[in-house]
Amino acid sequence: MKRAWLFILALATATPAAGQVAPASRAEGTGAMYPLGVLVGEWVGTSTTRTGPDTETSTYMREKAGFKAGGNVLVLEGMGTHSENGHTRVVHDAYAAVTWNAEAEKYEMRAYRAGQGWVDTELSVADDGNTMQWGLESPAGSVRFTLDFSEADRWVEIGEIQRGGQWYPFLRMELDRVR
Repeated sequence: MKRAWLFILALATATPAAGQVAPASRAEGTGAMYPLGVLVGEWVGTSTTRTGPDTETSTYMREKAGFKAGGNVLVLEGMGTHSENGHTRVVHDAYAAVTWNAEAEKYEMRAYRAGQGWVDTELSVADDGNTMQWGLESPAGSVRFTLDFSEADRWVEIGEIQRGGQWYPFLRMELDRVR
C-alpha cells in the first residue's frame, strides 16, 4: 500500500511537469525569437550623441529586455538621463515590442519614444546572431541603428543618418549586462 501511494504521488507530481513545453530557445524565447535572446537582461552604460559639428552629449543609459507572451514578444525598455550643473533630467524614454511575422518571415518592431509617437519598422539579424539592425525615416533623412553583441555581455550600438547617399554616425552607445 505504501508503494502504491508513493507511485501515485510520483505520478501526480510528474504529470504537470511532463505537460510543460521546454523553451525552444535561449532566454525563454520561442522558435524564431531565438536570435533575440542575446538582448535579454538589464544593461547599463553610456550613450554619446553628436548634436552638432563640435558638440557631443553624454547620457547615462539603462536598457531592460525580456520575453513576454510565452516567449513570442521581446519587450525593450530604455531610459536615458543627462546630468548637468547638479540637475538630472530624462532625455530618452523608449519602449519597443518585437515579434516574428511568420507569414512575411521577418521581425517586426513597434518602437515608442516619449514625446515622439511611434514607428513601425523591421529588425534584421545577421547570420552570426551577433549583429542586428533597424531603421526609420525622419525629416532629416534615413536613420539606421546597428547593434553589436560580438563581445560577451556587451551591447554596442551605432546610430547613423544618411545624407547625400553617405552614412554619418551620430550616436554611440556602450552598455554592459548587469543582470
